[in-house]
Amino acid sequence: MNTFRSPQPRFSGIWHLLFGVLLMTSGCQESEEIRTYQVPKSEKLSQPKTTASTIAGRMLGGIIFHGSQAWFFKMSGPDAAVQDQMEEFLAFTKSIRFENDKPVWDTPTGWSQKPGNEFRFATLTVDGSDPPLETSVTMLPHDVGSEDESLLANINRWRGQLELPPTTADQLYQEKSKTEEVIRDKTNAGDDLVLVNLAGQISESGGMTPPFAGGGGPFSGPMRPSAPTAPAETTDSDIKFDLPEGWEKAELRTFQVAAFRVRKNDQKVDISLTPLSGAAGGLLPNVNRWRGQINLPAIDEQQLNAEMKQLPVGEATAQYIEIVGSESADPQQAIWSAILEQGDQTWFIKLQGDLALAREEQSKFESFVKSIRFE
Repeated sequence: MNTFRSPQPRFSGIWHLLFGVLLMTSGCQESEEIRTYQVPKSEKLSQPKTTASTIAGRMLGGIIFHGSQAWFFKMSGPDAAVQDQMEEFLAFTKSIRFENDKPVWDTPTGWSQKPGNEFRFATLTVDGSDPPLETSVTMLPHDVGSEDESLLANINRWRGQLELPPTTADQLYQEKSKTEEVIRDKTNAGDDLVLVNLAGQISESGGMTPPFAGGGGPFSGPMRPSAPTAPAETTDSDIKFDLPEGWEKAELRTFQVAAFRVRKNDQKVDISLTPLSGAAGGLLPNVNRWRGQINLPAIDEQQLNAEMKQLPVGEATAQYIEIVGSESADPQQAIWSAILEQGDQTWFIKLQGDLALAREEQSKFESFVKSIRFE
């Protein structure tokens, strides 16, 4: 990995005090009739509107460039609540190391780890926190040698989420105040680590104000390639599809316009439809992100082409891939995913869950994908 060109900054403020502490302490079934489901335009996700007042907020971040991947570890929320977790966050980021090109870490006492989803490798939550606090773990591809550019773009994206103006490369490592810094350090395993500590404004409900955590807006700088981070603000048509027997409606997650689930005995699978703007980061990076969610190594373009299939969707064609997780997992996991380009959007139709049930639902999933139409 290339060495950052900016000068080594001084440790100070809260980071300085906490690093001192760490150094001292280290050592039932539906009817068989096919159901047609429609997601009208009024239900489609768009850039959220913020009407709530803002409060003081804080974001703690860690960035590690590992090979051709940039890994982001981020906690954000009300200022006081995040500051209470600062020592734990620092210990967490310092413990990160890589096994088979995937990060592992020591989970702090009082934190719980949840599995990843379409947009995250993992989520760690602070037990009993009110408002809820979590640390997200995400990954984006980047060009080796572009670390400085990628770092500045992402920090400015985070600054925008806290209603802070963008910074420049020359200012990036300059000490702003005792509560706002960017510091170069290393993990306990020796990987280069950039620590970010930003204070700004968030909505009173505890969430980010626009531009939200997915990116976008005036402060989101260039990324290589662009990340699958935000849905289009509008769509030109409604989406309809035939809902298979036994699929139940599920709670929507960020950016999803429809979500379903199947439960059988102790097995489960989840199905989602998610529209994102443009190319949404590219096919290979998304496939490798999904592979990472079920602990598989990344593949290259040649391997991707060998594994990719096609499904007809009306007059269009969806790219379709089957990803089966390691046999060592209990239960073994699987992801079936169809990627469909529609106008200026890319639609991700995804089934993820226990392999045995995924196999049972695969023909339904493929029929479901083929039934999609835009009107």
